[in-house]
Amino acid sequence: MDLAETLRTKRKAVGLTQQQVAVRADLGLSSYREIEKGRANNPHIDTLRNIATALNVPLYTLLEEPTLAGKA
Repeated sequence: MDLAETLRTKRKAVGLTQQQVAVRADLGLSSYREIEKGRANNPHIDTLRNIATALNVPLYTLLEEPTLAGKA
């Protein structure tokens, strides 16, 4: 799962809109949308930290590599 998909999944899991996350993360809505769509290359770590706080998740959960369970 890439960053965009992770953000979308976590946002929906906590029941927030993109607008709500953007406001809580102190971002413009269009900026947040670009990140969630995967169009923003390399968002700044402070931006990701703010988004993680807005979603109430640890920052590392946004950055984790997908597990390869069951793959050889």
